[in-house]
Amino acid sequence: MQFQATERLGAVQSVTDEGFLIAESVPISRTGILMYAPGELPIPPGPDGLIRVHRAADDVFSDDAMRSFEGKTVVDLHPGQDVTPANWQRFAVGHVQNVRRGTGDNADKMVADLVIKKASAIAAVRSGKRHVSAGYDAIYVIFAPGNAQQKNIRGNHVALVPEGRCGPSC
Repeated sequence: MQFQATERLGAVQSVTDEGFLIAESVPISRTGILMYAPGELPIPPGPDGLIRVHRAADDVFSDDAMRSFEGKTVVDLHPGQDVTPANWQRFAVGHVQNVRRGTGDNADKMVADLVIKKASAIAAVRSGKRHVSAGYDAIYVIFAPGNAQQKNIRGNHVALVPEGRCGPSC
């Protein structure tokens, strides 16, 4: 089952000689507690109707989790299905590279450089579309209704989205 977590495109951007946009050090995943509404995850909500998912540093920054995002497809909006060899050309606007743990204020985040290649997506970013949302698979250890830990994070894509979930830490 695939889920999404959202962040914002960073301010450090450049354009290649060909006109491709490179957004550097974009947070694509983070540690801490993420909040979800009922039905967004296969976890029963808590008494307040919310789902709190803890993401530990050992899970977010595991070698397997970080490697799983390397080279993945950047899409414009989540496609509603996994990006695969059969459909990537229909959805691709770029790719993810140089996945790593952030430093300084981003030490709690997995960051990557996004190479945006499709002209319409470049124009959207230049016009203010700055949020991203990682599409990934994961498993959950449920402690109680509305309370779980996310493990075994495996990236599928990173989407450009109009508004993200990340909150004030981004």
